[in-house]
Amino acid sequence: MNNSSIYSCQYSLSLFFVVICLLFAKCKHQPETTIEDDYLLFAQMLADSLDNSNSSFFNEHFDVDSIANSLLDSIHGPKITKEGFKKGVTDHLDVGMNIISAMGIDGHCKLLKLSKDSIPKALYRIVSQGGVNYFELFLQKNKQGFIRIIDYYPYAVGQQFSNTLRRIYLSSLSDLRDSIKMDSLSYSDSIYVANIPILDRIGSHFEKGEFSQALGLIDSFPPTIREDKMIQITKLNIAFNEGGEMYLQAVNEFKQKYPKDPLVEVILLDFAFAQQEHTQALAIIDSLNEKIGGDAYLNVMKATIYEDLKKNTIAISLLKEAIQAESSMEEPYWKIISLYMKERKYEEVVSLFPQMQELFDINPAEFLVYDGYEKFWESSAYKTWASNHPIDSIKMNLK
Repeated sequence: MNNSSIYSCQYSLSLFFVVICLLFAKCKHQPETTIEDDYLLFAQMLADSLDNSNSSFFNEHFDVDSIANSLLDSIHGPKITKEGFKKGVTDHLDVGMNIISAMGIDGHCKLLKLSKDSIPKALYRIVSQGGVNYFELFLQKNKQGFIRIIDYYPYAVGQQFSNTLRRIYLSSLSDLRDSIKMDSLSYSDSIYVANIPILDRIGSHFEKGEFSQALGLIDSFPPTIREDKMIQITKLNIAFNEGGEMYLQAVNEFKQKYPKDPLVEVILLDFAFAQQEHTQALAIIDSLNEKIGGDAYLNVMKATIYEDLKKNTIAISLLKEAIQAESSMEEPYWKIISLYMKERKYEEVVSLFPQMQELFDINPAEFLVYDGYEKFWESSAYKTWASNHPIDSIKMNLK
């Protein structure tokens, strides 16, 4: 493999990791079978490690070698190309850190559920300043009985890691198509390889901000190519930047082809919030909630919308539902307090303090001293609380 091919391979991998990092942004679940305690413990330990900005637990248990080996064994190509690609994956892959980077400083990771169909799957929620996102892990025990992550599915990307890595490897072979046994490829892979030159042109238009030209090339594909999921995802991301009718058309097209995929809702939600389309945002949240099997945090997002609409009673009701479903989630408590403060319902504010103190090991009043609320400090409700839970005098003087 010449230097340009090696560079192309490493460049493709770098782009992939950047994309993963950047995108990193109610039906009661009834599991079909009982999940072993060790799987549940593993899934929770992984969530805790990511929440504490520790990527090592994820990376140590992510079986990327098996994913890469399976991929490379299934596609005939030059040995040196395979070795270069494998080295690139081994040297540069850090999925755990990419998830943490996408969370940002104030982000949180939460295990939502563990289910079992053919294999155990763990669903996680990521909340950051960029919004809400989800990812799914596919788990399996190896011959030694140790649990391994055998694949990873970030909802905002819309593809399992193994599928994305496969396409990147095929792209790295774009200048070596004569070395690939095309008849050994799947139909989807052969379509992808055959159209890599056009996909390169689409990428070039996108980088230049020429979204209409990029979308025009995608629409010029015959239906068998245009319906490929990777092509559909590419179209969605380009159309998101174009906006308007072109975006709505891309959304409807994707929904028709992949009606159960939550990717559309994840992308649409950001767009709806940015455009302050409240009614549409509420409908998207309900659809996303149904597809993922329920998430209490989505009630928090709905409450934010109702607060913008000046419908505080509905907002408070939704926040209380979120707390009832997931009492360890801190954000809805503070949102309710803010709403109660606006209405000077100080008894209701203080009624939340004992539960918050027990759950989060804090005196909630100490976190309110910088927000004003002069009338609150004079209220009998606060004075009763302060008699047994006084605020540090220095903090109180800074109020």
